[in-house]
Amino acid sequence: WAEESVESIWAAIANYLEPALVGQNAMLFEANAVRMAKAATRNFAAKAAVESALFDAVGHTLGLPVSALLGGQVRDRMGVIWALASGDAGQELEEAREKLRLRHHKDFKIKLGFNSPEADIVRLQHLRAGLGDDV
Repeated sequence: WAEESVESIWAAIANYLEPALVGQNAMLFEANAVRMAKAATRNFAAKAAVESALFDAVGHTLGLPVSALLGGQVRDRMGVIWALASGDAGQELEEAREKLRLRHHKDFKIKLGFNSPEADIVRLQHLRAGLGDDV
């Protein structure tokens, strides 16, 4: 979930970010980030999309992977979290165990607020007990 929609992202890019960046040196990443910050408040997804596109364009122009522009590759793989968001501890425990069994995910984000804070604590305790301390 985020506050931005596809339409609002496109609008922020077209109306604020693009005018602030057209004609600027794409290689000046920090300066361009400052320009975007001044051009639009918040709009984090739009800014991230433009920043990613700038890194990609500069990398292609220089014949370098983006990792080289960021100081060099530090890993070959990167884990991705899986959100457990049903609010049902039993279902989430089963879901997490299946992700672990398939080696799809080993890190989980637990969405809270479905129930009372006390119920969320019980849910978290159930998940911790069922998954162990290594997860």
